[in-house]
Amino acid sequence: RSRCRDCRSSPRPSRQGQTMDRVFEPLETLDEPIRIQNYEAAKNYFQEALAINIDAVAVYPYYLETLLLNEDYEEASKLIDFALTIKGINKMAILLKKVQLLERQHKIKEAIKVMKEVRLASFANDSFEIDEVANRLKAKKDLLKPKKKPKKKSDKIVKKK
Repeated sequence: RSRCRDCRSSPRPSRQGQTMDRVFEPLETLDEPIRIQNYEAAKNYFQEALAINIDAVAVYPYYLETLLLNEDYEEASKLIDFALTIKGINKMAILLKKVQLLERQHKIKEAIKVMKEVRLASFANDSFEIDEVANRLKAKKDLLKPKKKPKKKSDKIVKKK
């Protein structure tokens, strides 16, 4: 980093550093473009950050969330497949994003199958979140089941012998 001319004690970040700083700010400000629903700006920030460091594992969950909120499902699917190949990434978090993607596409049965992978990829005490997602998927699956029509009494024909 180069030094600022006016103030010798505070460093001025380079162009590359500025982009990385925008992405790796504390978590409260990282999703600022998402909070203000400027998804295109958020996508650009994430793309710039990954262009600088494709192994920036902290970026992928936020980038995927942005893609899902922006309904860029095809791009999200490709990014999920790629992210799962990166060493050191939280596979459970990425698989949960895959579940969200499938759920948003109304592919509930596929999402339930992916939940098995999520459980296998979980090594921490994340069971509450996993159970919550599984219960939500089960409820949606039950909603999609065709309801059986109850037989009306008037439909029955009573035969006398």
